[in-house]
Amino acid sequence: MISISDIRDPRVIPYIRMQKTNDDTVILDGRRVILNYLKYHRDLISIFVSENFYELNQEWIQHLDCVKYIAPNNLMEKILGYKFHCGVMGQIKFPPLTNLDEIDGNVLVLNGVSGPENVGTICRNAKAFNFKYVLFDSHSSHPFFRRPARVSIGHVFALKVTLSLDLKKDLEKLKEKGFKIVGTSVQGTPLKPLAGKKAVIFGAEGDGMYPEISSSCDQLLKIETVDNISINVGSASAIILSTLNSSH
Repeated sequence: MISISDIRDPRVIPYIRMQKTNDDTVILDGRRVILNYLKYHRDLISIFVSENFYELNQEWIQHLDCVKYIAPNNLMEKILGYKFHCGVMGQIKFPPLTNLDEIDGNVLVLNGVSGPENVGTICRNAKAFNFKYVLFDSHSSHPFFRRPARVSIGHVFALKVTLSLDLKKDLEKLKEKGFKIVGTSVQGTPLKPLAGKKAVIFGAEGDGMYPEISSSCDQLLKIETVDNISINVGSASAIILSTLNSSH
């Protein structure tokens, strides 16, 4: 363990709150996020732990193959600039993105989902219900960023993620490969299981999918609720992905 005793120590700059670092690394917050990440990847660069946390978690920390920093709780909070409750953070290399032509199974599509909490929740649900691919547009929060990774509890790193710079065009390419393009909308028909390869689109909270994306869909589905009450897109994704995949 490398002890940190100076708030200005350059070795922990990547962990500082709001600190602008290069685009090659991501910070993971919390024990569960780090351990879930390690189920799918092994390239942890470093961890930064409080002394209290280390005392309770020595066994698994000692087995990690990475640089390990430790600091007293009060110094750690001064370095980070906020109350530190999770006890441990990890630094990883930014995972590579997947090319569109590599997508060959059910894919989750994010269209204008800018809230990182929603993106993290949806990606966690994708992993839970066997959607192995994520296609997101430039108007959506990046799934691998710090907050979505934390909300997904690290399960986002099990997914193959693709950035689309022209979502309408990319959906057409998926159609050519035999995917059914399924949109989610209050104007859709009642939700039901669907067989075959699917690209399931979730739109922005409140406004839904962009009109040009909605027009690309082969089918629009909705969750039937009492008095047509809308539900959060993160919650809706669990119901929709579970139902669509129940045909298998």
